[in-house]
Amino acid sequence: MTRTRAIWAALGWFATPDASRVRDDPRLPAWHWTEVTIVAANLASVFFVSRYLFAMNDRGLFYGFDGEFVAGVIGQYAEFAGAVTGLPGDLIRGLGNIGFALDPEWFPSYLLSITGSGTVIDYPLCYAVAATELFAGIALCAWIAGFRLIIALAAAWAFFFATWQIAGHPAIENFWRFYPQEGELLAVGCLVSAALLQLGRRGVLPSLVMTAAIFGAIVLIAVTEPADLVLFVPAWCAFGGAALFVKPTRRETGIRLACAAVLCAAAFGTGLFSYLHGFFGYTAASVFPALSERPHTLWNGEVSLLLFDPIRGGDLGHILRQLLTPVRLLVGGGLIGAVYALFTGPLYVRRMACGVLLVEAVYLLIGIANYLVTFWFGPAISYFEMFSFPYLALTGCYLVLHLLWRALSSITYLRPVLQRATPLWSAVLGGLVATLPWTVAASLGHAAQRGAGDNYPLYAPYPQPETEITRLLRREIALSPGAAFRGRTANATGRTLPEEKDWRQYSNVDALVLLATGNYHAGPGLWQDATPTLMEYGPYKSPAYLVIMRRFFTAPDDVVVRNVVGVRQIDQRMLRLLGVRFIITDLPIEGAQERLRLPIVVSQQNRERFSWARGIPDFDLYLYELARPNLGQYSPTEVRVAHSADATLTQLSDPELDPADVAVTSVPLPAGLVPATLDAVTVGKGEITVRARSTASSLLVLPFEFSNCLRLQAQQPNPSVRLLRVDLLLTGVLFDGDLDVTLSYFTGPFSNSRCRLKDLAELQALDISHAFESQPAFGVLGQVRSTEK
Repeated sequence: MTRTRAIWAALGWFATPDASRVRDDPRLPAWHWTEVTIVAANLASVFFVSRYLFAMNDRGLFYGFDGEFVAGVIGQYAEFAGAVTGLPGDLIRGLGNIGFALDPEWFPSYLLSITGSGTVIDYPLCYAVAATELFAGIALCAWIAGFRLIIALAAAWAFFFATWQIAGHPAIENFWRFYPQEGELLAVGCLVSAALLQLGRRGVLPSLVMTAAIFGAIVLIAVTEPADLVLFVPAWCAFGGAALFVKPTRRETGIRLACAAVLCAAAFGTGLFSYLHGFFGYTAASVFPALSERPHTLWNGEVSLLLFDPIRGGDLGHILRQLLTPVRLLVGGGLIGAVYALFTGPLYVRRMACGVLLVEAVYLLIGIANYLVTFWFGPAISYFEMFSFPYLALTGCYLVLHLLWRALSSITYLRPVLQRATPLWSAVLGGLVATLPWTVAASLGHAAQRGAGDNYPLYAPYPQPETEITRLLRREIALSPGAAFRGRTANATGRTLPEEKDWRQYSNVDALVLLATGNYHAGPGLWQDATPTLMEYGPYKSPAYLVIMRRFFTAPDDVVVRNVVGVRQIDQRMLRLLGVRFIITDLPIEGAQERLRLPIVVSQQNRERFSWARGIPDFDLYLYELARPNLGQYSPTEVRVAHSADATLTQLSDPELDPADVAVTSVPLPAGLVPATLDAVTVGKGEITVRARSTASSLLVLPFEFSNCLRLQAQQPNPSVRLLRVDLLLTGVLFDGDLDVTLSYFTGPFSNSRCRLKDLAELQALDISHAFESQPAFGVLGQVRSTEK
């Protein structure tokens, strides 16, 4: 075949969804300059379109409490954690448990958008890079899976417009409410899906190479966003299973099973399995599953995004607008397209369609079963479906374009033109795919700009502006590598709303503070300044942290959920033990020194805008300082042994017990402990250094969480040094003589992979799941507001 014929055939392959696959012709190259040009034009187009739209809608990027949390972590990661191949500890948010596993050096979106100072992110650029990567991942996944290029590009554009927050809700309803790293990891996940569909097709060696790439992708996700693996795995299993169900050859089946065995062996051999088991197993959500109990409802994405919102009454036009939302069109159209592709598509398209239908059937089964008999404690089904959006977009676009092509081909005078590809036809089609989005972008960009204030009423810039309180905290206790640890802050707001029991409700006080001052004075408003807090935000808090927080800092009837434990009871004795030096609260307290008072005015406009603000009067925000908090100097000489978590709580609940003098452990310690003299506790890059002196055996109780993942490096040899769990939660250092050690938290698939499993076994031996047996009122967790039966 001549080069001219090859080019014409390539043009015909692009232009005609029903044409023979040119790349399967051994006489032709697998990729042609025409396709390369068209793909390059689309990638350039999506980058500039997204850059423009995200700039118009910049208030919707990293929006809200979660978004500001992510932005703050990115800005601080290099300074306080550094690049690792596993999970470091978090010294800012909580007591040193695993941090938010987001190393920006793994993600081009962050690397390319962080300024030289390392603290400010170009939000639109960050999102544009991620959107472009995901666009490329979807298109490449589709092409590998057997879809025509026109369908691959159309699906990538459909995903972009239907999901990313390119405009506010009045213009388009977006459901991809995640952050750039999720987009980049989803691109990786799409390529894994395509590889799973291709395993066994080309022979043993190529399949082994793809298996190695799949394993590398799994490791990448495991050390950056481990929780995303939960959302990826069902689709991957469905695609791997579909390839075994839809016309496999015996050779393909054998190679696939062998590759599966290799993957399993690699997961066990490298420690990846034990690392993931420990990551998910040693969490409060795992030990206390009631924390994650899903709402008992058909709606809100608990069964399917098809049922995200109930259809309410109205005229026909109103009902149609409720039915034909972008997300319902995407999910519903994708499912219809999958059924259509299952009967009309080529082999590998049919396999993907089968996988889409299999995984959606599993999601629906779980959602409906949980509605009938509550049992599901994992993420909402809507999160799983969001990670299936690319495949639903592919099958939906396949349906639309395939039917459109057939309809046009049925027109007599168009048939000769469509069946014979011409350069003009291909150029026009490729140009439309690359340039048509600009027309949509112009409309959406203006709509986003017009409605920015109304769409994002709780918008806060990063960094949030300083106030008297945050300025004082930054000066007094903000962390700095190489400097001394000076204590942390506890947020005890929401006390002005005693009738509210759920943090998601009483934390609206923080929102009112934000609206009045521009700063939350909690969470991101403090973390941005590296001000350490008692609050640990996220689903990975340890069982010990939950138990201590629940027992001493919440009321028995407060609702406790998996992501955060709000402080509403102020036990100053225990706060001091945990290294709390400052308390931010909205009601006066006794026994602490008032440092500042900030008047908070609840405007009439905010009372009218937010239903939860109605009836809330103006109030004061207080900053108190506690005397003599534990900065590492607590050195008890009396040890009480408790062989269970319940017994430990009973001991610690004794108001006469002074944690500076008495420690509670699960094992006896040497008699005759003497007080140690602390020289310094300093914070480094993901580590703390402790220097102290003693004339005999001494115990230091550090205000940081204990874990077997702590690595101890002695600057001077001292064989007497030993780490142990003290007071159920904290790190005890038993030593004799001079102490100069550095402690750092680390766990990863290739190193220290079993340490969290050891933590879990240790707490199971203390019967942590029955920690509230003597005080059952505190054992009521995870109360979920039911919206319907």
